[in-house]
Amino acid sequence: MTEDEALGPGNISYIASTVADGTATPDEARRLLVEFVRQANTGNVEAQIIEHVRDCFAAFLVGKRKLLPARADVVVADLPAVKVQTLDKAFGIVRSAAGQPKTDDDTLAEVAMMVLEARLAGESPEDALRSVAVNRKAEARAVTDERQVRAAWDAHPHRLMGYVWLKVKRHIEGCGWTEAEKSRLCEMYAGVEGFKAPEKNSDNTSRDLA
Repeated sequence: MTEDEALGPGNISYIASTVADGTATPDEARRLLVEFVRQANTGNVEAQIIEHVRDCFAAFLVGKRKLLPARADVVVADLPAVKVQTLDKAFGIVRSAAGQPKTDDDTLAEVAMMVLEARLAGESPEDALRSVAVNRKAEARAVTDERQVRAAWDAHPHRLMGYVWLKVKRHIEGCGWTEAEKSRLCEMYAGVEGFKAPEKNSDNTSRDLA
């Protein structure tokens, strides 16, 4: 993606979370600033990017930031605050610390799959994010903060792979989608590139995985 291309909400959320946990690359951090300027020029700045800019300025004003932990065995209170003495460091253009290990794509796909399962089980969007974060923390697994779970779900590549993983899981379990679930999937994956809606038929176990 070039700097001339707009960032979608999923990419904004994901990159903002990596700035917060200290794993963003300088190029990623710069892309958020470019996107902020692009949106400001249109007069319509999305809430996600306003929150990101607010948090970065807040870190600069107090001169420090607590890195967002990537693992359940890391307690926020135990993490030392890193110094943030310049705006470059506040916005992640200059790394303020080594940060947490970058979470791999398979883990993020698994998180998205768990969110999808919770949503299909009837949980609201916010409840699904919260329950996945709580469950992963209880099991001492990576990605345990609700903001990180949201970022994994919002990033279209991870959301798509979460759907694929759940299809495979259901196939192994011998389950297909209900008609209600098919409709919900189409709603939740509208606009996600690469998503193929399940076919509308009653014998769906094999066809949905084709």
